[in-house]
Amino acid sequence: MDTSAIRQNLIDKIKTSLPDNVVMDMARLVEINEDEDLTVVFTDEQQARINRSLRDYKEGRYVSGEVAENDIQEWLKD
Repeated sequence: MDTSAIRQNLIDKIKTSLPDNVVMDMARLVEINEDEDLTVVFTDEQQARINRSLRDYKEGRYVSGEVAENDIQEWLKD
């Protein structure tokens, strides 16, 4: 398939079947809207994970980047 056909297939798919959040992600990737602020829309599951992470951070349940890097280096040795 040549690039012209691929391009048209992508355009058709964007117009007809991709969810808004995927279209927005694609726009960010290709920097179509450089002058516009894009709004990120999270799924309910993603938002729940973000909220849990923020709660963990506020309650001190995290490790520093240095500790994480040391842990990773130890795991890689095994």
